[in-house]
Amino acid sequence: MFWSIFLYIICILTGIFILLALVALFSPLSFSAEFSYFHTYKNAQISAFWLHPSVFKFLYSTENRISDIRIFRFFRIKKKLDEEPAAGEEQPESDRSVSDISTSITEPTPEMTASEPIEVKISPESTPVDSVPMDKKKEKRDNLLKRLKKNIGIYYLLNNKWRAKIIRWCLRFFKKLFKLIRFNRFLINVEAGVEEPVILGEIFGAVEAIRHGLALSNSPYDIHFTPHFMENRFECSGEINLSTALYRLLLPVMVGVFTFPYFTSFFLWRKYKKTYCKKPAEV
Repeated sequence: MFWSIFLYIICILTGIFILLALVALFSPLSFSAEFSYFHTYKNAQISAFWLHPSVFKFLYSTENRISDIRIFRFFRIKKKLDEEPAAGEEQPESDRSVSDISTSITEPTPEMTASEPIEVKISPESTPVDSVPMDKKKEKRDNLLKRLKKNIGIYYLLNNKWRAKIIRWCLRFFKKLFKLIRFNRFLINVEAGVEEPVILGEIFGAVEAIRHGLALSNSPYDIHFTPHFMENRFECSGEINLSTALYRLLLPVMVGVFTFPYFTSFFLWRKYKKTYCKKPAEV
């Protein structure tokens, strides 16, 4: 009876652990950022949440420099960065003015200023002379080239077969790694102007072509450009939202681990050992 109950408890705990692991793997982790850059107002806000904003949420704003962390709506950490010292508190020593520090420096005494000039005689033997012969320089250069040839990393890179395989492996790995983050929304609004209307017209035409191309491909990227002719002006605002999850990291890791050229690297390492790491023959 006891062992059956103990077995049931172990199974329940194992099931709960597997369920929590699956929730952690497949739960979305979202990031968003909003920014505004105007002539009289500049602000940026960064936020992130895991699973749901009520579970875990992080918020930071550059306007008031406040970071806010909330966990399950019960635990909250709110902190203002770069707080100014209160009126009555002593400022740190590093904030003192240069004038206050300079007053503590004593003026030079007459004994310090009335010193006699010192004559320095340079003998011919003390002049810098290139004492290293050209033969030794050439020998050092040859030794450096030999050491570079014996370097295992350079030996691997000089092998065409291994280099081609490692390049293909890097391309596969980074192709999967770029899919780790998914852009849900990318919006930017720009209002700009220059005094030269020809240049502004070319910029506006290029941006409009890009915007219509993105609209036809149902892309989450959206760009709006408002020109102001005969006026020097630049203002922008935007919003970025992206998401990821831990399970998306598994695919690039598996590609990187299971497609690496292990056999080619191993045989090339053995060839390197036979070529450059031979033991001297016993007499």
